Amino acid sequence: MCRSARLPPRAGRVVRGRDLRAGSPAGLAEPGRRVLAAAGDGAFLTSSQGIETALRERIPLTVLISQDDPYGLIRWKMDLELGRDVATGFSSPIS
Repeated sequence: MCRSARLPPRAGRVVRGRDLRAGSPAGLAEPGRRVLAAAGDGAFLTSSQGIETALRERIPLTVLISQDDPYGLIRWKMDLELGRDVATGFSSPIS
């Protein structure tokens, strides 16, 4: 049986990199089960501290990183609220 800990965003708020930070608590809640955390490369850069927690707590965590290059969520919010984006593109370190 596959259960997902993914929760829909409430009231239009979206959290970047949540899967990495939620991976360790998921592993603690289900000891012995492998945990897969998926993140874009920008979200990974801002939430990689979740890996340290998993290592310290000996949680078997696998991280899947998709390479899409920009800080997409930040870019989308800037475009929506300001009509333009500033400094949201970068070269991925995993290129």
